[in-house]
Amino acid sequence: MPPLGVRLTVDVQAREGARGTTYYARVRWTHPVTHHREGVKRTHGSLQEARAWVERLEGAARTGVDPGQPLADYVAQLGDRWARGIDPTSTLDPYSAGLRKRVLPALGHLPVSMMSAGLIDRAIDQWEAAYGRSTVKNTIAALVRWCWMRRCAMGCSCATPQKIGLGGVSSVGLPRRWRLRRVHAISPCRTSTH
Repeated sequence: MPPLGVRLTVDVQAREGARGTTYYARVRWTHPVTHHREGVKRTHGSLQEARAWVERLEGAARTGVDPGQPLADYVAQLGDRWARGIDPTSTLDPYSAGLRKRVLPALGHLPVSMMSAGLIDRAIDQWEAAYGRSTVKNTIAALVRWCWMRRCAMGCSCATPQKIGLGGVSSVGLPRRWRLRRVHAISPCRTSTH
């Protein structure tokens, strides 16, 4: 992946071969620290695939994020930056566990660009069925922190809990839909949840 902010030189060529026409795409840049010429190249089956690959690398140079990389690779690339501002004495461990044990196994193999409200909502539904409220809350909190990191890097395109339909977080830290379920469990005859 090219470093952030470098100017890219792009070259796409058609090559005739025994298997038909393939497209050779090369992206080069000068590394800002070492001043060495670096680059990557790849062969594609169509001109559209080659152009899409080049656009992906141009976006990576512009934003620092490769939208085609899997979520697990992106989180590894972030390192501990996703946890900035989290209290290390109380919430860091549960958030880290949520990211490591639930978010990455459920969504880590998917490309960053494929993350959508629907995918995230389905993962949350699975976690709700398998884990307790506090565990799921901490997992969602870790996922939300990742979403905000991605929104900053890629121009606000990731789903947030509000877009997923969680309806925000209640004053006790639980998603509103759980709070409503809890109200109905306490008073099943109650029709209003104000």
